[in-house]
Amino acid sequence: MSAGDLLVEHQLDADYRELFRIWAGPPWTENSERQKLVDNDRMPTWAIDLYDICMYWEDDFSREETIRQQGPDAVKQWNGTCWGWILVNKELEFHILETGIRWIVQEDGVETESHSRTFVDAWQQPSDD
Repeated sequence: MSAGDLLVEHQLDADYRELFRIWAGPPWTENSERQKLVDNDRMPTWAIDLYDICMYWEDDFSREETIRQQGPDAVKQWNGTCWGWILVNKELEFHILETGIRWIVQEDGVETESHSRTFVDAWQQPSDD
């Protein structure tokens, strides 16, 4: 399960940086209660003979930025959740089934935006190309 955890986190790190165009890694919430759950009932039929576990991963993130302006500075906050599904076998071969992110943006405590994005959606059997 640790390998699945690291693989999904690595993929979401890259997805997060690409989405928000920042060089720093994702601001995973410190001491969050990251979910890592093996759920082999969700394993696609095509994957049963190839992989040993089907794992769900979820973690929260939070990022805050102060916007300098005339008068009091504004505070902009991003709060959200990243998730992923992955298949892993004993040889550490893996297939990422899905990764995504949901977040809201608040400025001075008022919600200004809400978004959801799926980065990977690969639940179908890969072709042999």
